[in-house]
Amino acid sequence: MSDQHKFGWGLFLFGVVVCVVTALLLPKFVVAALVFAGLCAAAGAYLLDWLSTPLRAIASLIIIIGGLALLGWAVWPALELPRVAITGYDVILFKPYQSTFVNIYFRNVGGPGNITIYSAAGFALATANPTDIKHELDSFIQKGVAAGGGLSFSLKPQEIKWFTVIGPLLTPQQAELLRKGTYAFYFSGTIIKGFDGRNYDFCSFVEGNKPNVVLQCPEQ
Repeated sequence: MSDQHKFGWGLFLFGVVVCVVTALLLPKFVVAALVFAGLCAAAGAYLLDWLSTPLRAIASLIIIIGGLALLGWAVWPALELPRVAITGYDVILFKPYQSTFVNIYFRNVGGPGNITIYSAAGFALATANPTDIKHELDSFIQKGVAAGGGLSFSLKPQEIKWFTVIGPLLTPQQAELLRKGTYAFYFSGTIIKGFDGRNYDFCSFVEGNKPNVVLQCPEQ
């Protein structure tokens, strides 16, 4: 293989690596702009005969692969189901004469579509096993799923939304025990995505004396 061939293939492989890295790290519109610029440069060099025969072949490969990448970028978001990423919590426990609740914020990191959320919240002793509490909440939530009527959202890609999970109304005595850390506040739910019923489950809790520290329930 001549030095020109080696240089051409090295340039091509370097371009592939750069495309993969930028696709993972950069927003889609930036990746699309870079691919489009690369296509224009390769096509221009090809049409103006600036390249020798081996490099013209590599330029042809770049044009074909880049064109397929742009086509996939344009079509894939319409085919992909929503994917929910929870981005934050706002736990409210001690407002007088109001139910406890938590606002949960999320972003759709997938394609457009609809989701339905079923959730539940409650209190347990801080010394209780989180796995046992999670199972109890899951059982309650599944009854809600079977009955239907959850909270529905229609999502666009990268759209940010939030929903509220309502807990019980505490007596002054219970609120005082919660404030001392005797109780923990649990909130759990399932997010059903798309037409095929795939779901995303979540379960978290806060200890009453540390309401700003959200802990995750164990998986099992």
